[in-house]
Amino acid sequence: MGGGRDRAFTGLILLTFVAIRDRAPPTAVVLGPVQQAKLLQARDDIASRSAERLNTAIATLQTPRAQVPADPDVREALAEGYLLSREFGSLPDALAMGNARREAMAALRWGPRSATALRVLGVVAYWWDRDPAAAGRLFHRAIDAALNDALVRQCYANILADNGEHAAAIREFDAARRLAPGATYLIADYAWGLWSAGREEEARALLNDLVRQEPMLASAHDCLSVIAFAADDLPGYAHYLHLRAKSRAAPELAAYSGMIKQEVVCGDRAAVYRAMFSRALSQAKATSQSDHSWAAFIASSFGDRTQLIDVLRRSQQRSERWGASGYKRRIGKRWSADETIQQLLASLNQSRIEPPPSDSTI
Repeated sequence: MGGGRDRAFTGLILLTFVAIRDRAPPTAVVLGPVQQAKLLQARDDIASRSAERLNTAIATLQTPRAQVPADPDVREALAEGYLLSREFGSLPDALAMGNARREAMAALRWGPRSATALRVLGVVAYWWDRDPAAAGRLFHRAIDAALNDALVRQCYANILADNGEHAAAIREFDAARRLAPGATYLIADYAWGLWSAGREEEARALLNDLVRQEPMLASAHDCLSVIAFAADDLPGYAHYLHLRAKSRAAPELAAYSGMIKQEVVCGDRAAVYRAMFSRALSQAKATSQSDHSWAAFIASSFGDRTQLIDVLRRSQQRSERWGASGYKRRIGKRWSADETIQQLLASLNQSRIEPPPSDSTI
């Protein structure tokens, strides 16, 4: 997976951060009133998590970025916009993550204690560089810089939940919920954390209530589609996948969801499996940062032991390390008596973010 290269790059980020932190920042140039107004509007657009408004915000911020490249607020906003466009918009992962990293690093040059920039870099370190330890260090610095920043605590909770560190994840989700009660995007992530930890009914109830409040929230439909699939509810998977594609305005996702819906209506379970598995393999091969956890989960859910073992071995050969605790939990449970699958699955575990707790109950 290119893990050594990615960890080296993340290490370079941390060294650069230390160098920036330990010297006086350059004098930031202040935006004029017109550009300040554009920045505020762009921030509102980014906070909406709407695909259309995210695209508008990124386009709007290009002008102040070019005119006043030393303004940390503009670079922070762009870093946030690019990062969110990966999940809520239509930017491909490589472009979204690369641009988010570039803007966050620029923001740190003029604001060494920028919690936003540190948070963005922590997200990139975990999800793109596949370096849990570096991500944890960046998040601890972000929390130190802004203890009461709900989004920092939420994003930290997300990576802890993905990595199977559920007690720590619930601790951080609780902190975020105290700071931002009722925030829909937070509730969606919290529900996914609960599902990852095996608390399925609580997760489903939260998400169903959430989509009644905010029908176009892409992350909620994403969670519900996977939860439906995991429960062998293919019509439910197709339904929520369609809503996710509609809310994100992503052409490739829309085409895929249309194909899945058609096969589900026809009752062709084998065709659904072929379409899902083929796409998952293509996504896993797309970049060295991708992994096969979703493909493995699909094969497992359809009961295809041969393909599951093949995917696990292929992942092992690529030196992949997975978070994906929700998928791994369910694969492990389904094949609990299969020693080969259990050993292969265990070989893909990645390092912890935090030291193991003395009591791991949640």
